[in-house]
Amino acid sequence: MQTEIYQMDTAEAPLSEMYHDWEHRAELVKHLGLSGQEKWLWALEKAKRIPFRPLTGQEQSVWEEYLPTRYVSQEEWSRSRRGGRGLRDYALDLIPVPVLDVWNHCVLAGYFESYEIWAADVDPVLVGRLGPLTFLLARWGESLRPFTEIQKLVHDFEEEARSVQSRRFRW
Repeated sequence: MQTEIYQMDTAEAPLSEMYHDWEHRAELVKHLGLSGQEKWLWALEKAKRIPFRPLTGQEQSVWEEYLPTRYVSQEEWSRSRRGGRGLRDYALDLIPVPVLDVWNHCVLAGYFESYEIWAADVDPVLVGRLGPLTFLLARWGESLRPFTEIQKLVHDFEEEARSVQSRRFRW
């Protein structure tokens, strides 16, 4: 079984462009009463010390499409009703020790509000959630496809689905 751990060597700010004019941004957000933006600012401030990089919106979409089954904490499942299965009941395969070590380190450090395993028939991933941010922590499996290959598979699947849908509605 192969594993990939996505921890960076140092907590160098992978989001440094988002910290540009930080004080001014925070002041404007507070003055305008943008509570949704305040959640982002809180998460980004906390993310500065986390040695993992948050997923971009596009990366998250690809992973969610590729690995549609969610194993989530009971609290998260109750709160969001996004679906999914209980994280404590995960039994698709045996989680490798390096992944468990990273997960335990993150829990002890208090990096994230919740954890999830995203899975399908292949190569599950462990993610951490912090406010609106999702961090890819680790993945494991027999043949870990490169992300570019996964992107292409998801894109091709979506194209095929659109094609089928358009044929279905032709008169």
